[in-house]
This record gives sequence, C-alpha cells and structure tokens, in this order.
Amino acid sequence: MSKEITNPHDKYFAAALSYDVIAKGFLKLFLPKEQVDQLDIDNSLQMDSNSYIDKELQGHFTDIAFRCKQKDSDEKVVIGVLIEHKSYPDDQVIFQVLRYTQNIWDADVRKGKKRQIVIPLVLYHGQKEWEKKQIRDFFPTKNEHLTQFLPKFNYLLVDLSKFSSTQISNLKIKAMVKNFLMALRFGRDREFMSKNADLIFYHADEYYDQETGKNFLHQTFVYLMNVAPIPEKNWDVIIEKLPKPIKNTAMTLYDSILLKGRAEGEAKGQQKTLLIVRKLKDGEQPKAIATELEVDIDFVLTIKDELGF
Repeated sequence: MSKEITNPHDKYFAAALSYDVIAKGFLKLFLPKEQVDQLDIDNSLQMDSNSYIDKELQGHFTDIAFRCKQKDSDEKVVIGVLIEHKSYPDDQVIFQVLRYTQNIWDADVRKGKKRQIVIPLVLYHGQKEWEKKQIRDFFPTKNEHLTQFLPKFNYLLVDLSKFSSTQISNLKIKAMVKNFLMALRFGRDREFMSKNADLIFYHADEYYDQETGKNFLHQTFVYLMNVAPIPEKNWDVIIEKLPKPIKNTAMTLYDSILLKGRAEGEAKGQQKTLLIVRKLKDGEQPKAIATELEVDIDFVLTIKDELGF
C-alpha cells in the first residue's frame, strides 16, 4: 500500500519518525518498560517502507511501521505507530487498529513470511482527553460462556492532550524527541504559540550543528507555519523570541515560505482568471462561474466588462 501523505500533521509525523534518534527515543518513551526490555531497539530497529492503511482506514490514520528483533532471539515484532487524524476521541479505534493488525499479517503471509507479533501504538494530539475502550466494552453481556468468543486485543495510546509543556520539557529524552512532541502538542494552540513558541525549540542547540538536526528544525518550522493559527504579521515577534542560532535560520525560512506562498497564490489567481475567461467565452453566467470557482462575483463581472462579453 502506498504512503501518499498530504496532511501537514501526517507529513511532519512521518518526517520526524524517519530520524533514527526520534524513532528510538519515541518508542523507548511510550512503549511500556516490559516491552522495551524484550526488544533490541538500539541495534535492530528498522523502518518498514510499506503502509498497512487500507481504504477503510485512510480517513482515520497515517502509519509508520517498524520491525524490531526480540532480545536473545531472531524473531521480530512489528511496531505500528498510527497518528490519529481526528481532533476528537473516536471510540471505534480498537476495531480500526485490529483491522490494521490483520492487514500486516495478511501482507506478510502473501509474501511468504511468518506472522509476527504486532504492537499497535496510536498517537493522538487532539484537545479532548481520550477514554480508551476494550472490545468487551461494546458488548453488554458479561456471560463468560459467550464473551469467550470475543477477541482479546489491545493497543497502546499516546494521548498528548494529557501533557503540559512543563511535563514534556522535563522528560528524560533527547532534545529532538522533546521538540517533536512539543510541536505536535502545541503547534495549533494560538495562545501558546503567541507567548511560548520558543519552548518548542528548547535545547535545539544540542543538535543544531548536525545536518539531520538542521533538516529537522526546517521541517518543524515549516510544520508550525502551516498549522499554527497565527496572523502573518505576528511571526516576526515569535521568531525574535527564538534562541540563537535558530532565530536567523527561522527568519530565512519564514521569508522563503512567504515568497513561495505568494508565488503559488499568484499562479492560482492566474489559472482562475484563465478559467473565468474560457467560461465567459462559452456563454456561462457570471454568478454560476463565481460559485463554481469560489471567487467574488465582482471579480468575474470586472473581467467580463474588460473583455467586452
């Protein structure tokens, strides 16, 4: 299955977890100690290039799957990290994750491989707290003679809504992992971004001089520019608060993003103008054109008058 990612949250999630230091740090932080102790994350963790999201799951998740050896064994497990698309809790997730797990098993069997244990981990970064449910919670009967036929299945949940900025800052993890979590948790928070955006880049000087670190900072800043509900005129103030040497890089990125956005906007405007001209030539009514192309009726009428239609 292909990994066509267009959502800015999903793009950033996928880009961040492609960095070895973030992937390992993230998994060691959020997998229970009992599982971490059984897995050789440091030496054998590998990203799976495949996606196991089918058409039924596309509206719910984007996934990054990892393969990892068990300690003292050549057997591997699959760790499927799924970022939840919705900004609110979905109580059907356990069924969706069960489907996802089955997709991994089916794909492996088709390739002639053995089924491997799958550890699904759902990353949720909405605002409302998540109430996790088990499959048995959806069936009212408690009769053990009947409930024995229900699948016993679990998934891990990372609910970022439970984390404050102080809690994330105090985590005993590397700065890149910390900055990744801060960006996901607070990037869409207008008040936080207006007052404390510099905290997202806390201790970025630990990795800034590395090529991967610079790339990650670039991706983080682009992500924030895409999702933060901040007016364009306020970004100068936010950037001024950033620690050196990030500030200079951030300003350069900001300027290039603005130029690109304006160029794309002008190109789209030109394309719409050409479409309006064609439709007017074909005899379509200005009101219908304005509705179809989502432009102001006065803009269509101006073009009509200038061209003498």
